[in-house]
Amino acid sequence: MLMTAYSCSIGGVLTPIGTPPNLIMLGFLDTMCDIHVSFFQWMTWGFIAMVLYFLVTYFVLWKMFPADVKHIDGAQEFIQDRKRSLGKWTRAQKNTLIAFIVPVYNVLAVIILEYYRGGAASPSALAVSLLKNPLIQGFIVGLVFHFAGWELPAPIETPVLTLANISIPMALVILGGTLHFSQIQENLRLLVPVLTVKMLVLPALMLAITLVVPFGFSAPERFMLVVMFASPVASSSYVMAESMGADGPLAGQLVAFSSAISVVTLFLWVLGLGAAGLLG
Repeated sequence: MLMTAYSCSIGGVLTPIGTPPNLIMLGFLDTMCDIHVSFFQWMTWGFIAMVLYFLVTYFVLWKMFPADVKHIDGAQEFIQDRKRSLGKWTRAQKNTLIAFIVPVYNVLAVIILEYYRGGAASPSALAVSLLKNPLIQGFIVGLVFHFAGWELPAPIETPVLTLANISIPMALVILGGTLHFSQIQENLRLLVPVLTVKMLVLPALMLAITLVVPFGFSAPERFMLVVMFASPVASSSYVMAESMGADGPLAGQLVAFSSAISVVTLFLWVLGLGAAGLLG
């Protein structure tokens, strides 16, 4: 309970608007010291401070107030029974989750790319970047059609669905045609560590989390999470990088090489999970 209470305060350190003292401090710095701290500059150091606060608080509370109960009989079974009683996710629930995650992910990507390419971090500049992004534009158009109840005529919908079905293979074909070995050699020092983290470290970390969390994961849930984090770099990242003026060739190389490497790594992950008895 103490950790939960402290976490509410610690989480407020992350953003300038997370807690009133942050705004007061920004006001003092601005008016008295002529120091201007942007929202994202604050978050850069706020994130580091938040993580350190969490670690320090956890170990202090763990030492000062050790848990009286190490294990509650029947707790795992009770949680699993409650999860099973909820039943499988409906299609509407899955679509709602996707409709929330996809735009949030893309909006955050635009904000991060805009900040690290040295662009203005003002709300107006970010809004313009978001509206100019083709992925965000597609989401907005789809949202309008959904809530308006509009449907495309069959002569238009059929070719659109065909294009949608071949979009990923076509993207990989195009990316393969744009690869240059000279650029690959230049980016090798980035490709190797990024692909290692993406294809090996992240899925291993997610597997460890699914094994140690107290409420437990079912075998299908664990399999889904590991495979999701072990999957190749999304082809849309190349479009995002190009539209935001980032390193498009590097993004394309990451997509192409991760897609090729995943043929082996995904097989090994599934084989390892099966051998360890973690698939059910």
